Amino acid sequence: VMANGRALVAIGQSGDGKSTLARLSRQAGAEILSDEINQLFPDGTAWGTPFRSDADLAGCPGGGVPVKALVLLTKGDHEGFSEVSPSEFVQLALAQCYMQPGAELPRAHLNQRLLSILAAAPLKRLTFRKHPDAGRFVVDFLHAG
Repeated sequence: VMANGRALVAIGQSGDGKSTLARLSRQAGAEILSDEINQLFPDGTAWGTPFRSDADLAGCPGGGVPVKALVLLTKGDHEGFSEVSPSEFVQLALAQCYMQPGAELPRAHLNQRLLSILAAAPLKRLTFRKHPDAGRFVVDFLHAG
């Protein structure tokens, strides 16, 4: 999602809450880049795509939006950020990489690109509830300093 010219990009498996967080954030005033596939670049920017999980979650393809944080999602009883181990983040991020058929990269090259992307933005764990306050929390974070 993006607000105030910055993006928060969530990485996670199916069921982790990416679409839920996108919906809640949009209700709080953010725009959706995509709740399915986003493009991340080593310069620290994110680009949306037309891919989405549901018709009501159409994103804003395009972008070049600076990423304020890359987050792993955890469902909980409050909103907050906490530390995440880089190894946990890398493992999940590698599992989520989409490679266009016929355009596979050697594993070492993929790892180098991923490490460049992950070095460009803070890595965090975002705990959140399925509640409108979660969307406001994300939007407030994107508006803060």
